[in-house]
Amino acid sequence: MLVCAGCKITQDTGYQAGADDASEDVRQRRRLDLALTEAAKAARTLARMVQSRGRQVFGTPDAVATLRRRLKSVDEILLTFGPIRTDVLVVDDEDGEE
Repeated sequence: MLVCAGCKITQDTGYQAGADDASEDVRQRRRLDLALTEAAKAARTLARMVQSRGRQVFGTPDAVATLRRRLKSVDEILLTFGPIRTDVLVVDDEDGEE
């Protein structure tokens, strides 16, 4: 069983997903994508507002730190539980001479 440090999620690596689970996977990925899209839009809008209204548009330093921790926890979940890239990079050490 894998456990994400700092989050309350565990993953049993022996679990086999069924058809209902697959559709739930799709729904949850879509929710995550939409939430991140909306968060990015809000952050960009606030960043534009900084020019006219100052950095306080983001709230207090503590509020910003909390948002950053929450974003980091999502990143940690994706790193811990997301698929592992298995691409192999082949580096050709030859300089073209035979």
